[in-house]
Amino acid sequence: MVDVGLIIKTGEKERLYSIEAATQEKNNLLFNLFFVGKGNNAYHTRWDAGLTHYWLGNYQSAYINWRRFVYEGYGIDGVIDQLSPKALNWVIRYIDECKRTA
Repeated sequence: MVDVGLIIKTGEKERLYSIEAATQEKNNLLFNLFFVGKGNNAYHTRWDAGLTHYWLGNYQSAYINWRRFVYEGYGIDGVIDQLSPKALNWVIRYIDECKRTA
């Protein structure tokens, strides 16, 4: 899940507020944090995002997976193929439960 929050600093005090945002709005914010345009629809990693290179890679990877699954709507097939039989069974039961409670 990707949430959008607003942090307001007043002196030394911080307040965090959750903000509702559409998937497109979340993608617009996150994409620009991780990538910079080079022109002609080409992009490269934004190394000056304020994260150390380890955390940049970690969060960028999570963002790319979120983008594939939620924003672009594909990619689950590649993950399903990698699951163990036990994990696949858990996913099937989870989907069935979601269908019953929907």
